[in-house]
Amino acid sequence: MKYGSTSAPIQLARGQAMSSVKPWRPDEPAATIHAEGAWLQGAFISKIFYGIIIVLSWQCLSLLWRQTTRSNYKTKMSFLAIVFAIFSFSTLHSGYDMKAIQLGFVENRNFPGGPSAYATLSRSDTPGNIACILMQWLCDALLIWRFVMIYRGCVAPMWLLAATPITVYLGSIVIGILFTIKKLTSGSGVRRT
Repeated sequence: MKYGSTSAPIQLARGQAMSSVKPWRPDEPAATIHAEGAWLQGAFISKIFYGIIIVLSWQCLSLLWRQTTRSNYKTKMSFLAIVFAIFSFSTLHSGYDMKAIQLGFVENRNFPGGPSAYATLSRSDTPGNIACILMQWLCDALLIWRFVMIYRGCVAPMWLLAATPITVYLGSIVIGILFTIKKLTSGSGVRRT
């Protein structure tokens, strides 16, 4: 066989694939392998939810576009912008998440401590995390707006009704900012190569 041919390793792997000995298993404790497997499976599940965001964004954008007239142009355009921003932030988060997984499991798999240690010390997913936080703030603001629209005719004062959701929203903003600062300033970071 030629040097660099991929068929020799494949034939070797086929020959040993059915043996009870697992020569390809990493030399890691079972708990580490379980944790990394759960992390990888969680990443796959998150892509299912990204698919749901794609479908819902398309449905919202097409419905809002069809309902746009000259009389409601400003309102519908603001909603179109919000839906597009949510979709864009979600896409950025998903893309950076996939790149972080590739960096941890493929390109830096021999990092001391494995992919989990790489993910903890790396800042490669920080832009994706920021996009996710911004997306969450937009979604929460939209929910508060809906809350106000639903309860605007209520007998109780609006400030009293909206105090709890707005307080939780402001807390979410504070926690998002603190998380971002912590992620940017913690550890030494790992350089992307």
